[in-house]
Amino acid sequence: MAIGCLTLGQLLAVTYGRAEPTSKTPESPAAATVNLAERVHPTAQAQASAADYRKAFELAFRLMRHKHFYAALNTAFAENVLKPQGQRMSGLALSQVVFILLHAKNHWADIELYFQQVPIAQAEDPEVRAIREKFRAMFDRFTQDPHIVAKLKTQNNPTQPLEVTASNGAPGFSSIDMFVNHPILQNPNDLDSPALPASDLHQLVINFIAEAKTEIRANVFDFDSQEIGDAFLAASRRGVSTHVGVDMGVFHERPEVQAVVEKMTGLSKAEILAQIEAQPNQSVILSSPSNPKMTLTLVSSVGLNHQKAIVSDVADPQNAKTLLLSGNFTYSCLHPNGDAATLPVKLRPPDAIPNANHAILLKGQLPAVVVEQELRKTLDYGVRGESQYPLGGAFRISGPMDPATGKPTSIILTFSPNGGLGDINRDILARLLRATHGPMVSAQFAFSSEILTSEIVARSLREFRTGTPTPFRSVGDPPFAMREWSGFLALSGWSRDITTQVYSDVSQKPDALIAPLISAFSTEDLSRWRESIRVGSRAYGERHEILPDGRSFKLSAKLHHKVWAFPDEYISVVGTSFNPSANAEKNNEQILIVYSSNILNITMSMFGYLYREARGSVAAEAMRRNQMQTPLVEPDTPFEKRNRRLQESEIVPQTCPSLFGFKKSG
Repeated sequence: MAIGCLTLGQLLAVTYGRAEPTSKTPESPAAATVNLAERVHPTAQAQASAADYRKAFELAFRLMRHKHFYAALNTAFAENVLKPQGQRMSGLALSQVVFILLHAKNHWADIELYFQQVPIAQAEDPEVRAIREKFRAMFDRFTQDPHIVAKLKTQNNPTQPLEVTASNGAPGFSSIDMFVNHPILQNPNDLDSPALPASDLHQLVINFIAEAKTEIRANVFDFDSQEIGDAFLAASRRGVSTHVGVDMGVFHERPEVQAVVEKMTGLSKAEILAQIEAQPNQSVILSSPSNPKMTLTLVSSVGLNHQKAIVSDVADPQNAKTLLLSGNFTYSCLHPNGDAATLPVKLRPPDAIPNANHAILLKGQLPAVVVEQELRKTLDYGVRGESQYPLGGAFRISGPMDPATGKPTSIILTFSPNGGLGDINRDILARLLRATHGPMVSAQFAFSSEILTSEIVARSLREFRTGTPTPFRSVGDPPFAMREWSGFLALSGWSRDITTQVYSDVSQKPDALIAPLISAFSTEDLSRWRESIRVGSRAYGERHEILPDGRSFKLSAKLHHKVWAFPDEYISVVGTSFNPSANAEKNNEQILIVYSSNILNITMSMFGYLYREARGSVAAEAMRRNQMQTPLVEPDTPFEKRNRRLQESEIVPQTCPSLFGFKKSG
């Protein structure tokens, strides 16, 4: 049975209606005469209370880990489970299972009883078979219910976000705000506009934690801020149930992280290492012996535990909040003085800055429910890698009306590993690039996805041929924009020899990534294209500062955003931890897509400042480096070293009949 489905971009365009283009791109005849909403199916909805969503997420996750139940469910709904070419896993996605459960709430008690009586993994003895037969009739009614089947047919594609909607029809969140820790333009459409001051993301995180009343849950890659650690401790001591995750590899590598973990848990490094040794290749949950409200999980991730997310008071409709960041709980990422925050105030260089980062603050229960269920997989259940995280799909939540469009603001959340159909670059970001129109901008820390670089070329060619003179602009982190694996380097038509460090202009080669553009470009067009792909300002990089006391102090700052924006359609990819790369698919990451005129304006103001202050184009930087008497050899960063070790370890995913490994029964 063929069921038509919305792509991600179509979903956004249909739900809100496309904004009037700000570019001169003409509409195609087909688009001008046929309403887009009439050419696609509506979004699938699931209305429920926040409490029911929390329960449905819990049941869905347990169900997908139960090999017998999950296999039976996939068989029953096989007609409605799409298996596109290249899908990493076959079977219902988490978003689909949640959708089914919310439309079969009267079966929840029976499902709970099944979990209790039928073990996940046990020999097929007569007693177990008898118990399973007892439930067969119930499951037949459940899976053959025409109402449920009809509903599922509207949600048969995991890349189609499940619309998470409050049962009372209220917006899923009451507000969405964006904060940036470097100056942004006052006018996003004027590169000569005055700059507005930076926000203090370090204090934003501390304030978020201080406002928690009953519970708080967070997960980050790196964590060396003693003040943020103290804020979590203070929350737990006033009775807030506190659970924080930190990447175990970073704990091993950085004494500063060890100091924060020791202080938060009240355990010595030796005690912590003993627990790690006793549980090899597993996440380790550390309970504070003197503080029952404080729990810290050292996350043993197959890739990187790379999320930067906090939720608080999920059960409280008045106080539930979510904070999604591009940066970690470190001084270099968040503190206004960056690396220099560890120095006495009087010794801090006046021009010390943090990594360029931003944060998205959402007030409301439904985003907190969706993020919480993902954090629980990692922190509570110890799930690891692509073989254990369930196929996730995506989730869409609407908020208040957008005054600029007259339509609701909206967010789409997904997570890796296994978001969408199992590949974020292919299933989420590439689809977004294909389905949107008009100019596009991007600011990235580490960008190497071959899928997305090819999509940018194809999209830019379409836009160029329909009248958009500058279809793509970007700013990349120095030095990552200049690495041999850089997507920005390839999009500029240059390559880098890893041995000699010499850059070469390969734009005229038939197999060059931008060859399709070269065939359409004039010399002037190519020059404008290359000028639009830039390297971050000289404020971002590494230098040694001589302090007033005579010491040499290393200062480094990175352009650490992971941002895409589509101004003609008010769409921004922000509050995201996912660096567009194949390696990131193995990591624990959050991906947030926002439809909001206000967030789009802040995103474009942030991008505009970085673009204006850039040191120059990638192509010009390549030529400059070639002219140096000694080629510039930049050492690998810890981020690169860690990714290389993960690649070279040749990790073999675990497999089991239910598609996912499991560590606990239930």
